[in-house]
Amino acid sequence: VVQFKSTDVISYAISPYAQGAISGYRVTFTVVGALNKQPGYILVGSAIDAGPVGSRRDALSLAIYTPTGDLIFSSGGPIEGGDIAINP
Repeated sequence: VVQFKSTDVISYAISPYAQGAISGYRVTFTVVGALNKQPGYILVGSAIDAGPVGSRRDALSLAIYTPTGDLIFSSGGPIEGGDIAINP
């Protein structure tokens, strides 16, 4: 089990999202925290709210960096279930 616990928000922004006929909102964020209780890791992510539940238009992207800046995890794509709701 991998556990990331945020200790501080470095940046956070909400902006309109549009790709062709699909539109919605995107949130981008960067936080610092502890990965498996080891401090100093950086998590960078974005989430897109571009459709209703089950539309496969909502997406999530995450990357985790070591305290020295090395990328150790990266994943992203449409969510399989549920819904991302961004309310600016």
